[in-house]
Amino acid sequence: MADSGDTNRRVTSGQPVRLKAAEFNGWQEAAADLKRRQHAGGALTGGGGGGVQTVLVRNDSGGDLDRFSVVAIGAPIITPDDNLAEFCRIPPFAADLPAATTDVVAILQEPLAIGAYGHAMLAGVSPVLLTVTAAGDKYAAPAGSSGRLVTGPTGPWRVIYAETAGSASGPWDVLGVVVAAGGAGSSVLVKITANAAGGGKYTGCILTGASTAVAAGDEGQPEGMTVPGADDCLILNTEENGLSTHWLAVDSYAVGKITGFGEAGSGSGTELTVVEITGGIARTDSPQELMAGSGAEGSEAADGATWDRALSPGSGSGTSYGDTPVAFWVVCRTVYNDAGDEILYAMLRHLTFAADGRLASISAETRVEVDVPEEDCSGS
Repeated sequence: MADSGDTNRRVTSGQPVRLKAAEFNGWQEAAADLKRRQHAGGALTGGGGGGVQTVLVRNDSGGDLDRFSVVAIGAPIITPDDNLAEFCRIPPFAADLPAATTDVVAILQEPLAIGAYGHAMLAGVSPVLLTVTAAGDKYAAPAGSSGRLVTGPTGPWRVIYAETAGSASGPWDVLGVVVAAGGAGSSVLVKITANAAGGGKYTGCILTGASTAVAAGDEGQPEGMTVPGADDCLILNTEENGLSTHWLAVDSYAVGKITGFGEAGSGSGTELTVVEITGGIARTDSPQELMAGSGAEGSEAADGATWDRALSPGSGSGTSYGDTPVAFWVVCRTVYNDAGDEILYAMLRHLTFAADGRLASISAETRVEVDVPEEDCSGS
């Protein structure tokens, strides 16, 4: 058999075959690749190397999509009721244009007509249709139904290249290269170390390692986990959304989810992981007392002080307090015992609320004389 130089040539029955190393190795590599894909499951593949993960999608956007468009991954097209075996091999997914920044998105690796199937990259490095907001932006996130990633100071995708535009100011549409920043969507334990400049924002660090906690003994974070020596995350408390407050206590811990990546400050060059939490341990130190005078009774004058947990520091006037723990006395009950000392008493308790308005502590009762009869009320 003559050597044609074609390593993919076919032979006929009865024809002598002399294998070259390149041919044999090529077959072996193809077989190994098929096994990898079968092991990974039907629609999810590891093509491209470098940790790239792609998923098979169907274009349900209602229009043709260009290669490197950004799509939101929807529901699987095949459900367990349709075909359990195929579902377990990871079925294809419906793909539409993103509707929100929180959508799970992927980047098409090929152009797709309406209703057509193709592969989209979930994780790894890929070119992408990119809208650059400002030169030097290092991060990107989906925005609306543009089919593009939009750059900004934070985002779940790291921009490693973006074409330059003729204009000196953005935004402009270009072709860029991004990498899915690892960890987005992961749950983490964070330690709050300080208030950040913006309301509801804190600096802190993500604990690493495995916990050594056991059932015995009271909880005491970090329970064997490692607290980094330097801050590495920006913590956003969603309960303080839209407020200029800082309710949470420094040196407290909270569980949150990684939602993006960004810089500590514009041009700082220090990268921080963005972690969103929903509440935490609020401050209870140095509460503001709401009363006229002092002690359990105070003075006979009415107190005009007010407190609002949404009120930012300095925004109130005089006796309008906010963004601080608060405490005051309340009358729990009144008591008069004609078989006892025949004195009318008020029983008071001291209540302390954390900066976020949650009740933090209640004191024991304090007894205060309200009225002492001038004569024997028993009639004897």
